Amino acid sequence: MQRQKALIHIGAGAMQTPAIKYAKHLGLYLAVTDKNKNAPGIQYSDRYEQIDGTDIDSLVNLAHTLSNDYELIGVYASSDFGLPAVAKISDIFDLPGVSEEVVSISLNKIKAKKVWKKFDLPVPIGDEVHSLDEMLTSVKQIGFPLILKPVDSCGSQGVRSASDQSELDQAYSETSSLARTIMIEQLVQGHHCDVNGLFIEGVFHPCGIFERFFSEPPLHYSLMGIQPSLLTELQESEVYAILESAARTLGIVEGPVKGDFIVTDHGPVILEVTPRFHGDVFTQWVTPNAVGVNPVEAWFAYLAKKPFTLTMKRGQHAGWRSLFPIQSGQLKGVEGIEESLKVQGVTNILISKKIGDMLKDPKDNTALCGFIWAKATNREELVNILDEASAKIKFIV
Repeated sequence: MQRQKALIHIGAGAMQTPAIKYAKHLGLYLAVTDKNKNAPGIQYSDRYEQIDGTDIDSLVNLAHTLSNDYELIGVYASSDFGLPAVAKISDIFDLPGVSEEVVSISLNKIKAKKVWKKFDLPVPIGDEVHSLDEMLTSVKQIGFPLILKPVDSCGSQGVRSASDQSELDQAYSETSSLARTIMIEQLVQGHHCDVNGLFIEGVFHPCGIFERFFSEPPLHYSLMGIQPSLLTELQESEVYAILESAARTLGIVEGPVKGDFIVTDHGPVILEVTPRFHGDVFTQWVTPNAVGVNPVEAWFAYLAKKPFTLTMKRGQHAGWRSLFPIQSGQLKGVEGIEESLKVQGVTNILISKKIGDMLKDPKDNTALCGFIWAKATNREELVNILDEASAKIKFIV
């Protein structure tokens, strides 16, 4: 008797529910893990284990347990922290994906950049520094404006820019408080584009490009994303080609891949490439509305040996806007959600904070309180909808 196919989904948060529901739609036995025992995606799964995404041993044990009764076809994570476990399990069970070594290199921005430079792929001028003296030496070679990034951080934590020497000391102090190793780079100007791709049996498939907008320097946290971007078709083709090349040089030749690019007047520049899709806020809540394709669903369908499509359509605009508090303090209430939902074009609102949570001053994405998603027939209309809807929501502290 043929065994039921099973999938492990690392994370069961609200933004991950589309993928979780789709896995069940495919007829898979779905095991979800999350350190939060009240994660909303749990209710749609067959099995829940309270496991942190970084707990590789426990996740491997879960995979072994499932394999006793089911045909394990894959393990999925939409964030960097789960990728080492994904690679470990994929290696053990010979599942489609990338190796632990590939994940390790990809998650280290400095190592990845060195690989790309060997293959003459476009990267910002930069250096790795471990002290203030080393940074001052590098600044003389790189010049201003520049940006400092902790090597192993995420969510824009510790990312700071400096336009001149007077801003450099504070930028270094804030960045070095999170990491001993810092990447210092030329601050490249242009369109910031987030790009998704999917390798299936070694063949690369484009899966969407959207443009992301950030706070004013010296901070650089995400404010809004829009798909499609303002790139021409020729520019999009060039970005996809570079993403594919950059992925292959790292050893990513099977499964999801995402890239962060700055598209300048002289062409695209690579910021990072990782063996996963971009965050669910884009991949699962924007791309399907913009181009009619959900890359996560396509990957799951392939693993389950079911039909899938990666043919993207044009014409619709979709996007998101981040919600941040005006000031820090303990959250007492949220106003304006119902009014915001009534704005024509708004498709969903997620508030990620609970009453009693402490809110931070916006310096990075750890201060994020939620998202608004919307769709429209054109870019200007979409921005107006997001502006109007977000202005109605107030976080009371």
